[in-house]
Amino acid sequence: MSEKRGVGVHLDAARDQLHAERAAVAAKILAAGKFALTRMAELGHRCEDLIVDDWELVAAELGAELGISRGRACTLITQGRDLLTRLPAFAEVFAGGGVDLRILRIILHRCALLTDPDITTVIDTQLATAAPSWNALSDERVSELIDWMIVDVDPDAVRRARETRRRRHLSLTPVGDGMVEIHGVVDAAKGAVFDQSVDALARTVCPHDPRTHA
Repeated sequence: MSEKRGVGVHLDAARDQLHAERAAVAAKILAAGKFALTRMAELGHRCEDLIVDDWELVAAELGAELGISRGRACTLITQGRDLLTRLPAFAEVFAGGGVDLRILRIILHRCALLTDPDITTVIDTQLATAAPSWNALSDERVSELIDWMIVDVDPDAVRRARETRRRRHLSLTPVGDGMVEIHGVVDAAKGAVFDQSVDALARTVCPHDPRTHA
């Protein structure tokens, strides 16, 4: 009996650590979002305005403070901002440690094309109720559940998402002098990974290289 109790203690500890880990990740993301919203307001803009220079400044400040790349800082800011401004009900559940970061990423990706505030509020309320039960599900199943949720409330959002995905492309055009121009449209999640990879690559050059990081 004591051995079983010992095993139970370890299971309880693992569960508590997972909950604490989720809550810590949520706190970091929400703090990044609050920082961005506050800092953009100080600069005279709404964070939704996405003024490029100010957005880059905010990302650089956060990245320097956390010791992470600009790309990772941008991801944190975007996630935190969207939670605070678009999905506040779900944000509370996420902050409580009830949902994995993986689920958050899928939710933000699938809900990106919701444009009507009233519809977004309905979806937000439904996500706050349903998402905590999705942690054990596959990415595909979670995406499917969110899509059906959106279809019930805003069928046009799914249509817009499909049309946008059809426009994905990536092209490299020679511009002379041994250079090419890269242009394209890709999924936000894949774009963030690409940005982080290129940023990491740029940091591997010799410190005496005369070129700027950009």
